[in-house]
Amino acid sequence: MNDPVTLALTFIILAAFIVAISKRLRRDKYVSQIKQEILGSASTSYEPLLEYYIGRKVILKLMKGDKITDFTGILKDYTADFIEIMDVDYPAGENLTQKADMVVPRKYGLVRHHGE
Repeated sequence: MNDPVTLALTFIILAAFIVAISKRLRRDKYVSQIKQEILGSASTSYEPLLEYYIGRKVILKLMKGDKITDFTGILKDYTADFIEIMDVDYPAGENLTQKADMVVPRKYGLVRHHGE
């Protein structure tokens, strides 16, 4: 066992084993990270009820403190954190409105129903 050739072969085999294990650990870590990102975003953002309303006119209830304001617009998209509404009649002054797109944090906005 103290033979230099045997020691060299043992060292080479051990080094190859360590390299293989480290590659697998890095790959497994990368796969786990991607899996977690995909499952995390899919499970927290997909909502069948909102999917039905994408591209349709909806009523967005925006909560600011104790005040709730309704906005009518077209639901463009949503994520786990935000709701995006297009073509909203947004107040632009006294008795004036303008069309605008809104991105609202979901903790302050709620899509209630199909708009008219």
